[in-house]
Amino acid sequence: MSYALGLLLVVPLGDAYNRYHFLQWMEVASVAVLLLAACSQNIISFGIASVVIGLTSIGGQIIIPYVAYLTPVKKQGPVLGAMISGMLTGILFARTFSGVIAAHWGWSMVYFLAAGANLCLLVMIHLLVPNDPRQLTFKTSYWGILTSVPRLIKQYRYLRVAAVNGFCLFGLANLFLGYSVVPAGRPFWVRERRCRKHGPPRGRDYFGGAVDWSSG
Repeated sequence: MSYALGLLLVVPLGDAYNRYHFLQWMEVASVAVLLLAACSQNIISFGIASVVIGLTSIGGQIIIPYVAYLTPVKKQGPVLGAMISGMLTGILFARTFSGVIAAHWGWSMVYFLAAGANLCLLVMIHLLVPNDPRQLTFKTSYWGILTSVPRLIKQYRYLRVAAVNGFCLFGLANLFLGYSVVPAGRPFWVRERRCRKHGPPRGRDYFGGAVDWSSG
């Protein structure tokens, strides 16, 4: 849900600011909240960090139109195809790798490694990605950018087709990921019996594996 809010509320800011600098600030924020999630000691701090992670992990949705703007028209198809294919492949494999990492080194290591990967990506963006050549001389409010989307969808047919394709791909990817989850530990009804017997688990019990389910 927070990722969808990030797509809706944060991505349009790329039209109002220099995308080269905006991408880097998003990566800095993402590294910070990933470290906060990794160091969380209770459910409240972890929940807040999770929401902010969703809002700041939209760098891929900013860099794709940025690359499309920088790439010559004749080469946009292969370049964008490679980028989108890599992004979707990464989404699919991320679930597998994160599960393996969490099973061997704990859930917090997943967030530490994700923070390190985003830090490497920040350095690569700073060194390899060219600066935004746009001259942002127009004065458009944030609300004006948001309200321009329905007008653009109505005006450009290829934008409507792209929106439908993106919606279907995003929905299929989430449907596949949602049904590919392997239960970790005992089924939920065992946890319900344990809660009725011993009370609700503490915040760290959800993530740290501190609960002995065999007693339930």
